[in-house]
Amino acid sequence: MRNHPQTGHPARPRRWLVRAATTLAAWVVAFGVVTALLALFGAELGSLPLAVRALVLSGVLAALMANLVMPVLNVAAARWLASRAAAAPPEIRSRTRP
Repeated sequence: MRNHPQTGHPARPRRWLVRAATTLAAWVVAFGVVTALLALFGAELGSLPLAVRALVLSGVLAALMANLVMPVLNVAAARWLASRAAAAPPEIRSRTRP
């Protein structure tokens, strides 16, 4: 990670990397949640009309993602990026852009 040219403080992680990591992790978790719901409640949900099934699945998924998964993923992504910056050799961390 590089230092900010004016302040000398470590620069923020690249936004695209944070967004990509968070999006990928959210997609994997959403896939797991939907798969688990269908595995556990597939028979019960199968008897419902399609619109009601979609409403139940999307409601549970949205509630879990907004209140449980995304806050945890944001913290995990921040820690991961901070550990990557700390693991970089000092000459790379202290380098600034021209």
